[in-house]
Amino acid sequence: LDDGKSFMDSSHPPKTAAQTRAEAAIDFVTRQINNLVSIIKEHGDIVKDSETGQDHYEIAFGKLFSVGQTVFPSLVGTLRAAKHQDVVTFPGETLFQGASDGIIIKLLREEHIGCDKDAILSAKHENKQPLDVADSEADSSQCFKCGKPVFAAERVAPNGIILHSKCLTCCRCNQPLTLSNYACLDSTFYCKPHFRQSFHRAADYNFDPK
Repeated sequence: LDDGKSFMDSSHPPKTAAQTRAEAAIDFVTRQINNLVSIIKEHGDIVKDSETGQDHYEIAFGKLFSVGQTVFPSLVGTLRAAKHQDVVTFPGETLFQGASDGIIIKLLREEHIGCDKDAILSAKHENKQPLDVADSEADSSQCFKCGKPVFAAERVAPNGIILHSKCLTCCRCNQPLTLSNYACLDSTFYCKPHFRQSFHRAADYNFDPK
């Protein structure tokens, strides 16, 4: 029995911590891509392709950013991953808020089954980059608040400070914050009401300059 157990153990070696983190990141990005598909179908327009004559969904990046900024920890990262999986297409590789607002994102597939974990992890091992999530082990990035590793798919960087999206909260009330509604002073984050409450008393900081 001991020999049999040893054989099984050698045939199925335990996953390393890096493999477990990478697989978790792949699952996370798969869910985010499916969320992206749903939002494009809900808020995009149905357009007939001039070449194929087939209908497809498309949406401007500015509109997608407006409706999706509270849904995705990293909308741009999700878009890159979706493009690499041939779920969407758009010009270039990276989109920027403001400068890229008019760029059209075209939905190529209305369903994303999921990513091939074995292929992605194998490519990662061979130093290839088949998907942005392949570099999501993120051992080199730590959350400013909790100190734990931050995967690329769950990372936000308000004021250049790297955080898990779930760690971006008000220091007073612990309300979850987004990149569009936080206030920050001395690397401390506040919701707008508590920021005003704290700093308007001294009448030395105008939170809403005219």
